Amino acid sequence: MRQQEPSYLIPTRNYFRDNIIKNAYEKVKLELQGQMKEAGFIAITTDMWTSDNKINHIAITTHFVDDHYILQNKAIKTLDYNDEHNADGIKERISKTLIDWKLLDIVICVVSDNTNIKVGRDLHLGWTGSFSHLLQTVIGEGSAVPNIRKRISSSYKAKQDLSTAQTTLALPTAQTTLALPTMDLVEDVCTRWNSSYYMIKRFVQKELSLVLCFTYPHFVRWLKDTSIITSIDFDLLKLLLHLFEPLEEITRAISSATNATACLVLPFLTVILNLLELDSTKIDTMRPAMLEQMKKWFSDAFSNKYYLLGTILDPRFKQFTFAQLNLF
Repeated sequence: MRQQEPSYLIPTRNYFRDNIIKNAYEKVKLELQGQMKEAGFIAITTDMWTSDNKINHIAITTHFVDDHYILQNKAIKTLDYNDEHNADGIKERISKTLIDWKLLDIVICVVSDNTNIKVGRDLHLGWTGSFSHLLQTVIGEGSAVPNIRKRISSSYKAKQDLSTAQTTLALPTAQTTLALPTMDLVEDVCTRWNSSYYMIKRFVQKELSLVLCFTYPHFVRWLKDTSIITSIDFDLLKLLLHLFEPLEEITRAISSATNATACLVLPFLTVILNLLELDSTKIDTMRPAMLEQMKKWFSDAFSNKYYLLGTILDPRFKQFTFAQLNLF
């Protein structure tokens, strides 16, 4: 460029940031503000996470129906948040964003996870918890019941022991011997939703192969804790699988949906509460713990106007009964 036109000054990064990008941002912002004002009512979702370089971020997304009756989801702000992690500070940043966008008077609902429950309620904009996130909290509390946690931990330890350099071939060998498809075990990772379910499902699928592994002397020799051979209760794992499977389907249906999901909450809660009825099995000890968490997070769900209206207006639930408004 300098050879072609020496007098031309190439714009710097700061120029694009302060002029081109800023002007484009303001233009889009005005357009979105107009769309949301025309909609009349909006809901917002907010979440907080920490990036790989240890910077906290708060994301704010708006949801509204445009004049063509199409649901719109617009991320209006991602904030860096390096102040003290407290509800007042987070609430202030979210409030400032809504005021800056001139949206505070048309927000009817704030959805966040349970870690930001105080933030949502302190905004006085109608807080509703993230159903999928709260459901994972319920599952986590049930899985933490001592006798259940012990059995799940045994599966986790077995997965670890089958991943060492000395034992890594044991499971593939057993599967080949039994003429079964070769599949690795799945590890339980606490930060991944339904992770315990996926681990248990694979353990149940590979029950015969695992039992055969436990008969290999060279495998047993390398076990860190040989008690896992007798502590893995496949009957209990199958009961857990039966309980967790519908919960996994519900979580997937909610979290992968591209349309509004408030209409699904009450029908799904009804299904879950029926699942938690005692049935005189080994996992009855976890059901009260899960039910207690359900009461904690969803006790007012059957009187929540957003859930009620969503369910009433959804033609899929014409037969849904509202005669008993609280199943807890």
